[in-house]
Amino acid sequence: MVKSFVNVIVEPFYAVFQSFWPDAVDDSVKPYAIEQYYHPGGDCRTGILLVHGFGAAPDIFDGFVEKLGELGYVVKTARIAGHGTSTAHFATTTLVDWYLSVRNRFVELKEECDEIVIVAHSLGSLISIVLASIYDVKSLVFMSPPIKLRDKALYRVNFMLRPVSKLVKYWPTDRKAVEQVERHGFKIYERHPLSAVANLIDMIEMANRRLPMVTAPILAMIGDQDEFAEPLVLDIIKEKAGSEIVEQWVVPHAPHAIIDCADFETLKDRIKGFILKYSPPVRNPA
Repeated sequence: MVKSFVNVIVEPFYAVFQSFWPDAVDDSVKPYAIEQYYHPGGDCRTGILLVHGFGAAPDIFDGFVEKLGELGYVVKTARIAGHGTSTAHFATTTLVDWYLSVRNRFVELKEECDEIVIVAHSLGSLISIVLASIYDVKSLVFMSPPIKLRDKALYRVNFMLRPVSKLVKYWPTDRKAVEQVERHGFKIYERHPLSAVANLIDMIEMANRRLPMVTAPILAMIGDQDEFAEPLVLDIIKEKAGSEIVEQWVVPHAPHAIIDCADFETLKDRIKGFILKYSPPVRNPA
């Protein structure tokens, strides 16, 4: 009861306080957010780009990088601009910054690989949809893609978020979401800039517009306990995407932070199986 009171009453007041006396903008990348790279050796020509979600960092893929690399892929994580630094820095970024930061990592990987697979979570899925509508992508894995949010009020007040953010800059992250990520040893911002939430809504709208231009095979998955994304997002992706192959999976006992599912190994195996099926590793002949 005491903890609930702190979460509901105290944390919003603290966020408002920080709006008037905000932290200094710190754009230095924290150790946990440093982008990872894995090369299996030899002349591998297939790469996998891993893109994290809103307020998170590349460390959320610590359980994926080496496992995918051992299958014979070059693996790289992308850090979305404003993430893994500070919330004050996060507040200075836009959806254009977010997209370009991922696009740049994609281009870097493309320079050494002929084919690219993208595995993305939440916001990373939205950015990857835009990216795959422009560039040639071999296949895509979307985890908890927030093509449509449960909270319909956010859409109605989106036009107010940027003006209001001049006065109330931050709002606390859902405490349950923070705990779901941190129990696995990963980091997530404990408060979000309202301007970043506005950018997220705009990115959702952009991803919906670009979905028909995505033709690569897709594996879309959502937890059956996802508290942010609408359960119908899998059907929306299947209906709107230009791809002829859209596999769907509702992950049992999983929240939006899908790594907190009941069976993480099965989740990884499902992703590995899809990638191997539609994008087997390619090597240049000796």
